[in-house]
Amino acid sequence: MNALINYFKTFFIFIFRPIIPYLPRRVIRMLGTSSGVFSYLFENKKKKIIIEELRLLLGQELVEKNIDNICLRSFCNLRRNLFEGWLDSQLNHDTMKGLFGFENKLYLDEVLKMGKGAIVLIAHFGNYKMILLSLGYSGYQVHQVAVNPTFWKGENRAHNEIMEMELEREKHLPANFIYIDRFLRDIFRALSRNEIIVISLDGPMSGKKISVPFLNRTASFSVTPVTLAIKTGTPIIPVFIVRKKTGYHRVIFEKPIFVEKTGREETLIKKTMEHCVSLLGHYVRQYPCHYGVSLFMFRLWQKQMQVSFFKEPSVSTSENIPGI
Repeated sequence: MNALINYFKTFFIFIFRPIIPYLPRRVIRMLGTSSGVFSYLFENKKKKIIIEELRLLLGQELVEKNIDNICLRSFCNLRRNLFEGWLDSQLNHDTMKGLFGFENKLYLDEVLKMGKGAIVLIAHFGNYKMILLSLGYSGYQVHQVAVNPTFWKGENRAHNEIMEMELEREKHLPANFIYIDRFLRDIFRALSRNEIIVISLDGPMSGKKISVPFLNRTASFSVTPVTLAIKTGTPIIPVFIVRKKTGYHRVIFEKPIFVEKTGREETLIKKTMEHCVSLLGHYVRQYPCHYGVSLFMFRLWQKQMQVSFFKEPSVSTSENIPGI
């Protein structure tokens, strides 16, 4: 069954990808939803993992929720995000209108007035790359610290094709990518030019990590964003992307975090990280379908990198994990 599903996904990608940029956005959303429903119905192993992880993370909070519906919406959001990503080469300042709206962007503008740049802290929540499109096409100089998508290639052909398309997509985004396998001095140079660095709170960053309570579990987060803020004096602005049913994206800026060099650095890092993770937990509680596929990705990272995001791994790293 898995081989048949992968064949179908590969066939679907090759057939529809060339024509998607010429289709109305409404039709693209419909195709993304249909693809998500197909994945939900037939990718049983992936569905099982997402449901298991949601139960572990949210626990009793899921009692009054329809977990199967959350899982279905997680699949649909994933496919919509992928399909819409194939449109990036067709987007510009004018065609982006109506696709997103900023909320509390004044926080960003006030931080940039300080002249030290801004550290925009995102998570793998919702259509998180929308932050690059929305800021880039609004005239801001943006840099994303990320893992090269091809790093995640494996044995699954359809998954590998998607990773190649993600790399190609990133070339068309209005942002500069700083891949973590490169020299990272570019991060400090960008901040010194009063530009924006986008970095993930829950990504597989190298370097020191800290265990922080995350809803009903304990997870390991990289302290890189906070140590960067301490070294440069640059404020951190958490941002979350919420998709509405119409495909419109709310780009929500939270209050800036000013990491002042007072007291012990370890205590300061721990306090700041706990605050950031608490914010992420707040959004995951409200919109669990925006995070379901990310929980699956953490299992994939666990297998490929031999590193667990959660303190107590859900499964053995030898388990066969399907591709995205």
